[in-house]
Amino acid sequence: LLEKMNLLSPSYFSIGLNDSCIRLFKKMIYELQLKRPQFEDLSTAYLLQLLAMVSRIKNETKIQKNNPKYEVLQKAVEHMHRYYYKKWSIREFAKLCNLSEYHFIHLFKEFTGLPPIQYLTSIRMDKAKELLLNSSLSIYEISYILGYNNPLYFSRLFKKVTGISPSSYRDEENHR
Repeated sequence: LLEKMNLLSPSYFSIGLNDSCIRLFKKMIYELQLKRPQFEDLSTAYLLQLLAMVSRIKNETKIQKNNPKYEVLQKAVEHMHRYYYKKWSIREFAKLCNLSEYHFIHLFKEFTGLPPIQYLTSIRMDKAKELLLNSSLSIYEISYILGYNNPLYFSRLFKKVTGISPSSYRDEENHR
């Protein structure tokens, strides 16, 4: 399987901060910890999906590393992960990368598979899920930590992304 996915050599390579891989890994660990019915099958399925994703990233990275914009875009992605709570605009990211706004949006989507604002939102929503599950912070406090001044807007956005409200998410996950 590893040979088929071209993951045998080199034995080490970086895939960076990939949200899809992180989510799959967390799902796999969750199944292995809870050991609910069919946990082995689900864990295996998540592992296969994770390996396929890593293989895809490895192959795409070879192509991207030949692109001089790779390092510049990687810098923008790292800034999003590190400073997700700041009020970013496309103009600021484009300036950071020394690109026009149009060119930045186009290259960023090609680089990550998502438009910049959607990518930043996914980072924030993942952080929101983590805070909802691992803290006693109010939704109001979480919204401000994530850079949203309006808790109602944050709640609507969270529901749009996850399908449930932040309080329902906290309740459902805590009862599992």
